[in-house]
Amino acid sequence: MQHVFHLTNGFVVPDETIVYPFLNSKDAKSEIPWDVSNLTSIAVGLIAPFTSSRIHVHPIVTLITWVIQGQLTIKMKDKDNPKPYEVQIGPEQAALIEPHTFLQHINRTDMVCRVLYIVSPAYVYLPSSETSKGYDDAIVLTYDWETLEKANWDLPELTDLTLLESTRATAITRLEAMKR
Repeated sequence: MQHVFHLTNGFVVPDETIVYPFLNSKDAKSEIPWDVSNLTSIAVGLIAPFTSSRIHVHPIVTLITWVIQGQLTIKMKDKDNPKPYEVQIGPEQAALIEPHTFLQHINRTDMVCRVLYIVSPAYVYLPSSETSKGYDDAIVLTYDWETLEKANWDLPELTDLTLLESTRATAITRLEAMKR
């Protein structure tokens, strides 16, 4: 396969950050051919100065957030830790976020933070339309950290993994029909 991949137009995603699909054939906004890769996807993200993403969870995919430029704090709560914790990463450093980890990207500096998102399996994104519901591998939450802790990290949005996997498979089928 002989392909050169370029950043596409960026857009604001539901967690309120900006993403530029780079190598993701399973993203409705990406111009990458459908059959390039199911194994992984790559996108560039921008987190504006003094802002943060909304708290979200990836129930199915594993995310690596790699800082290209700037400084980033990632607040997380994973299955192995009873309380949320923060990691600080800078240029050429990365954090691994496993499925079912609550996370929030936080830029506490006065500079834009540019990151590379590497996701496996390939990230699936299908926006809603007038006729059908969309799908996003991230479940963006309306809760704050205190509310999540009071709920013991047990949310109805995350309880039925079989339903989430089925909804994801349906979105992939719809994306394939759109892109072929």
